[in-house]
Amino acid sequence: MTPEGYQGPRPVEAAARPLRPLFASAVACAAIGVAAVLGVGAYYKPPYAPSIEKVERSVVSSPHDARVLRTAAYRILMKSNEERLPDSERQRLVARASELRLEALRIEPDNPGALYDVASLHNSDGDEAAERGDWVTARARWSEGFELARKAYATRQDIPAIPARLAQLSEKLEEFERAADYWDRYAEVVEREEIFPASRRTHIEMAESRSRALRKKIAGSPDAAVGGSVEAL
Repeated sequence: MTPEGYQGPRPVEAAARPLRPLFASAVACAAIGVAAVLGVGAYYKPPYAPSIEKVERSVVSSPHDARVLRTAAYRILMKSNEERLPDSERQRLVARASELRLEALRIEPDNPGALYDVASLHNSDGDEAAERGDWVTARARWSEGFELARKAYATRQDIPAIPARLAQLSEKLEEFERAADYWDRYAEVVEREEIFPASRRTHIEMAESRSRALRKKIAGSPDAAVGGSVEAL
């Protein structure tokens, strides 16, 4: 039950200063990595981007194939990021991608990629609710996202984006010790897996810095305002 007068989690700045751009890029790369390793997207830029019509035809041809639906959602989201796209069309594409992600998870409820996709969807929904000042809904969506990401992590512990997402959601839920633990796990998997060979040390150092900042915050240290933001992913 939410205490009377509860105004929602403290602003991100109460936990840490804004994230350095380098770490934002590093964790964003982890998000791209999870799409590739879990079977959607690739580490390289595709040679072409199929039209939305072609993407939708693939869905019609294989409506019960979770991989096809996830791939279609990925392509549609990429399309929604194009510049000069009308807001109404952007919103339509994002809504369609969300629909496909949810259907993919319904078809394969234990698929770690589908779990991660919908966890990301709940994360975004929670952010939007927080921006409206609806903290009850925000915390509910973030909690749902955390549980889905945790289920994905139980199956695939070799994908850095999953512990990064868990760390991010834990911070938003003000579970700082848990967040620090997941940042440590993120650093461990980046060190162990050969996913970011050119920038591995940067990923590790930034995650470890974030973890230290959170642990200082837990201990009440005046130096706790160093590190990164929870808005990286």
